[in-house]
Amino acid sequence: MYRREKGVSENSEIYFYTPGIIAKNTFFYLNSLGHFWCGSEYCVRRQNFDSYLILYVKSGAGAVETDGISRRGEAGDLVFLDCHGPHGYYADPEWEIQWLHFEGVACE
Repeated sequence: MYRREKGVSENSEIYFYTPGIIAKNTFFYLNSLGHFWCGSEYCVRRQNFDSYLILYVKSGAGAVETDGISRRGEAGDLVFLDCHGPHGYYADPEWEIQWLHFEGVACE
C-alpha cells in the first residue's frame, strides 16, 4: 500500500517496478515513476537514494538542492539528479511534476 506524501494531492499517481536479473544487468531500468500535483508542504530531503531522477516540471515552480547548491525549477524545465548523495526538492509554492527514478550498470 502506498501512503501519500505530505503535500501531494490525491489525484497524483505513482507506479513501482521490480526489475528482474536481466534488467538489472542491462544498461538501465526504471524503478518508479509518477505524476504529482504538489502544494507548498511537499518537500523531499534525503542523504541518499539508490537511483537517478529525471523530473519534468509541467507547471508551477519548485527548487532542487544538491552539492550545497539550490536551483529553481519552473514550468518546462527538465531536471536530472544523482540521488546517491545528499539532495532535496520541494514545491515553491506549488508545482505539477512528472518524474522517474532509474538505475543500472550504464547510468554512471
